[in-house]
Amino acid sequence: MAARPVLGIICCSRTVGSETAQAVIDRYVRAAMTYADAAALLIPALPDLFAAADIAPRLDGLLLTGSPSNVAAQRY
Repeated sequence: MAARPVLGIICCSRTVGSETAQAVIDRYVRAAMTYADAAALLIPALPDLFAAADIAPRLDGLLLTGSPSNVAAQRY
């Protein structure tokens, strides 16, 4: 049995109470796992703690949710 492809889903930084949390809207995760038959891996929006090059080789695809906290608008 072949393993499902791994799809990285970029999280958003949100304030929950007085703390910052990493979050992804449930419908994005469910759609990826259901319709793409992919295993989802949530990637925190913390670029100061890791490099994209460390994660990219481990993923088969990437879902950019479009949140301002994870993709600067001038980049797309």
